Amino acid sequence: MRMSRPVFIGLLLFVFFDLGFTFWQHYRAPLDGDLAGIVVPSDHYQTVLEHPLGWYAIAQDTSYAAPNRYVIHRTMTAWFRVVPRFFQNFTDPIQSVYLASAFAKTLAHGALIWLLAWFVSALSQQKPRTIWLAAAVLTPLFQTNGALKNTLSVVDLAPTYAFFYAWPVVLLLLYLRPWVRWWLGRNTPRREYALGWLLAVLLPFSGPLIPGIVGVLCLLLCVRGLWQWRQSNSLKLPAYTLSLAFLALGCLYSLYVGRYNAEGASSMGLWERYQLIPQGFWQLLTNKLGLSLLIIATFAQYIWIYWSGSSIPRTVRLLLRGMLWFSLLYVLLLPLGGYRDYRPLVVRRDTLLPVYVCLFWTWGYSTLFILKASGSFSAFRQKAYAAFVGLFCLYFTLADEPGFRQNARQREALYTIYRSEEEIVPVNDDCRVLHWDPIYDPQYSEIPARALELWGIAKRGQRFVQKNG
Repeated sequence: MRMSRPVFIGLLLFVFFDLGFTFWQHYRAPLDGDLAGIVVPSDHYQTVLEHPLGWYAIAQDTSYAAPNRYVIHRTMTAWFRVVPRFFQNFTDPIQSVYLASAFAKTLAHGALIWLLAWFVSALSQQKPRTIWLAAAVLTPLFQTNGALKNTLSVVDLAPTYAFFYAWPVVLLLLYLRPWVRWWLGRNTPRREYALGWLLAVLLPFSGPLIPGIVGVLCLLLCVRGLWQWRQSNSLKLPAYTLSLAFLALGCLYSLYVGRYNAEGASSMGLWERYQLIPQGFWQLLTNKLGLSLLIIATFAQYIWIYWSGSSIPRTVRLLLRGMLWFSLLYVLLLPLGGYRDYRPLVVRRDTLLPVYVCLFWTWGYSTLFILKASGSFSAFRQKAYAAFVGLFCLYFTLADEPGFRQNARQREALYTIYRSEEEIVPVNDDCRVLHWDPIYDPQYSEIPARALELWGIAKRGQRFVQKNG
């Protein structure tokens, strides 16, 4: 597959324009109701910051919030204390917080696209700059606003969810890069060994999905290793296998400490949770066209590859099979993570993020594979396939609506507080001010007001209350 210079420049412009568009979407998104409690922090989250390894929960046989998520809590606290202060050199305190939020989410968005594009192009064994073709094919799938937001959003508009779900997956994909090189028989740069060990220490105490993901990956690698041993009576493992063993042990410990998580308590039985999974998938597949269309289009591409007589490399076939088993086992583990009222059907776009990563990669790889083989097509078939990919990407691009006024009322409320000298500031109740519900009693605004004080928006001791109209 040859790529002309104008096509390459066009791909670059498309990817970076979409990234800028995404940044503005996140910049105009509201701040969520968990942010203040984590940044201040509230009493609810203070304990996890004081006990990084969660040993206090085991030793005292006590429960508190997120005992196995120290890394993300500490990172999020540091980010929203330091980065807004930096931006205040150029803008006012309110804009600085929204900028900090937007940069964190857009960096995660860009990192996921780049990593997935790297995995696609690496396994496609094409020229280095085809990574930008992979990025252009994958970019439209990343939905931020619009009709497909609730089914295909990968980086959530809420900064807390972006830190707890998207960023840990970014770190895990960085950790897996040397494994892909080993899978393809390539050498790994020495710097990635050190990075791998660092990530093996950090990942078990990051997002809620990581222990389950690592557990399934290790199970599949063990099965693959036993099969290889039976076939050849030998087992070749990369030098950094030891870091994976360390990571696996850390995740086992994290799962154990997670039993003391005060946020995971639920009265719903395990079997009841399993019964909700089919309903959750049905809702995701039928609520809007996006996810079902992506699955059908991806499946159709592999059927076409099979019927055309083309041969996917054995290493990729094994990987595709592994992704299918991974997705199945991962979903079966989800009910073991407890039940949340805000996630009534267990499976949701955030809990399915690892499955989405596999699906996105599968779509990207099949597209690049067919484009590479398109040199043997007739002119009509080349144009027909290019039109198919173009229309598919156009549909998802247009589905991602701007939503540039989502935080307008919240900004207005923050500016009211910023300009006021009153001890208790009245603001309108048609928005959420660092809380999931309107605040009608000033005492409940203590934690949000303390966060605003940290950012220089509220005065010392100032509180706010929301009123009708």
